[in-house]
Amino acid sequence: MQESHLSHQVQRLSLTDIEVECLYQVAEGRRIDDIGASLTQDRMTAERHLANAQDKLGARNLLHAVSLALGLGIFDGKNG
Repeated sequence: MQESHLSHQVQRLSLTDIEVECLYQVAEGRRIDDIGASLTQDRMTAERHLANAQDKLGARNLLHAVSLALGLGIFDGKNG
C-alpha cells in the first residue's frame, strides 16, 4: 500500500499548474468553455489540459480525476 501512495505522490507532482487549475475549476462546477475563457484559451485547449491531468492521475473519467485530486490534496492551499 505504501508503494501505491508513493506512486500517486509522484503522479501528483507531474501535473502542471494549468492542469491543476483546470481540474480545480471543474471541481468548482465551472463549464469547460468558461474554464478555457478564464485562462484566455479556447475550449479545446482546456479539454486537452483536463485529458492530460486525467491520464496522469490514471482516472477513468473527469469526475474520477477530480475525486483523485481531492483525495491527494492537490487542491490544498487553493481558495475559491
